[in-house]
Amino acid sequence: MYRISKQSQTKTYSLKSTLGAGFAQVLGFFPGISRSGSTISGALLTGLSLSKAKEFSFFMFIPISAGSFILSLDRLQSVGTIDWLPILVAVAVTFGVTWITLHLVLKRLKVTHFPYFSIYLVVIGIITLILAGLPQG
Repeated sequence: MYRISKQSQTKTYSLKSTLGAGFAQVLGFFPGISRSGSTISGALLTGLSLSKAKEFSFFMFIPISAGSFILSLDRLQSVGTIDWLPILVAVAVTFGVTWITLHLVLKRLKVTHFPYFSIYLVVIGIITLILAGLPQG
């Protein structure tokens, strides 16, 4: 099993760690593959420390979440007149709760069996793809 030595880990972001995490994030598009797990793995493989890899992975979710929200706005317009106040309040509350939760998770999360969890997610993803390809009925 691949082990990352403590000496090769860095606590600063670099172009290499950013690209590694970014390319690994693409794996999260496949069913059963964790987006955060793949980005953490990608960052670790480029030499980023585990704490910085977890932090970076969670921050990478912000543009994805914002993009998803923006792309869903066209569905709201099909409803007719939009009352923006409840939507803005919901976005603000969600952002606040997410920020607090991520802060607590990053402080408390101690992943000791991360490689095993990564393998589990890949296996589940492959099984999901196989089952999705089977004929229905």
